[in-house]
Amino acid sequence: YRPLPMISFGINYLAGGSNPYGYHLVNLLLHSGAVLTLLGLGRLLGLSPVAAWLIAALFAVHPLHAEPVAAIVGRMDLLAGFGFQACLYLHAAGRRYAGATRQRVALLFTGAIASYAIALLSKESAILLPVVALVLDHRIFSVKRIRELRVFLGYGIVTIVYLLLRNSALGGVFPDQVESLVDNPLAHVSPALRVVSALRVAGLYLRHTIWPFDLSPDYCYAEILPFENLRSMAALAAMLAGGLALVAATWLGRRSGLTAFGSTLGLCTFLPVSNILFPGLTVMGDRLFYLPLAGICLLVGWTLDVGSTRWKRFGAMVVVLAIAVS
Repeated sequence: YRPLPMISFGINYLAGGSNPYGYHLVNLLLHSGAVLTLLGLGRLLGLSPVAAWLIAALFAVHPLHAEPVAAIVGRMDLLAGFGFQACLYLHAAGRRYAGATRQRVALLFTGAIASYAIALLSKESAILLPVVALVLDHRIFSVKRIRELRVFLGYGIVTIVYLLLRNSALGGVFPDQVESLVDNPLAHVSPALRVVSALRVAGLYLRHTIWPFDLSPDYCYAEILPFENLRSMAALAAMLAGGLALVAATWLGRRSGLTAFGSTLGLCTFLPVSNILFPGLTVMGDRLFYLPLAGICLLVGWTLDVGSTRWKRFGAMVVVLAIAVS
C-alpha cells in the first residue's frame, strides 16, 4: 500500500503524458531534497561543515543510488527517503531551537509529522521512524521530560491512520501473499536458513557500499541462493560476521550520540527490507539500501571529525577520492 508514489505518477502523466523526462526530473528533485536534508541534519547533529558537505556529496553520487534515481519505479524509495530524512531534520531542528518562539517550534514538529506521513504513505518500511527519532531525542538532545515527547503522539496518530487505511485497501494489515521463488528464493527455505542467508546478503550490501563495482539491476533467483544447510563453512562465516556486526553496532552506539543515532538509522531502515525479520518481496535490491546508506554516511562524518588533524585530512582525502570515482 503505497499511494503517494502512485499519485505522483498520475500527476506526472497529467503534466507530460508518457514522456520520461518529467518522471526522471521528479526523481532527481526528490534525491536532491534528500541530499540537502542529510546535509542539514549532519550540521544539526554537530558535524563540522566540511564533514557534513562531504557526506552529503558522497550520498548524492554513490553508485548504489543509480537504481532508485535513474529507474522511474525508484520513486517509492526516493519519496520515502526524502520524507524520512526531512522528518528527522525537522524533528532535530525543533529540539535544537527549543528556545525559539512556541509557534516556530510547533511549526517544525508539525512539519516533521507531515514528513513522516509522506514517508509512510510511500513505503511501509518507514514505520520504524519514531524509534529512530526516540534515539535522536535520548542520545543527542537528552530529552527526559514526558511533555517534551508530545510530538510522538502525532507520529502515533499517523501510524494508526496509515494502518487503518492499509487494512481497508489490502484486506488486512499483513495480507497473505506468496513471494515468488524467482524474486526471493530466501522466502522458500526454513526461517533459520533464511536469516543466515540474509546475513550474507547484508554483507553484500556493505561490500557494494565500499566497493560498488559489481552492481546489478536484478539480483533475483540464481544470482543469490540461500545456504543449503547451517553447517557449511559459508553459513558459519555468515553467522560469525553477523555476530561481529552486532558487537560493532553496540560499540558504536556507546561511543557517542551521533554514532548511536547513525547506527540506529541504518539498522531501523535496513531490517524491514533485509529478509531477517520476515521474508520480503525480493532477495536484494540496491534501491533498498537508500536510507541505510544515509546512516552509514553519518558514521563516516563522525570518523572525519574525530582524531588528530592528520587523521582528519587523510579521511577527507579518502572520501573526496570516493566521490571522484563515483
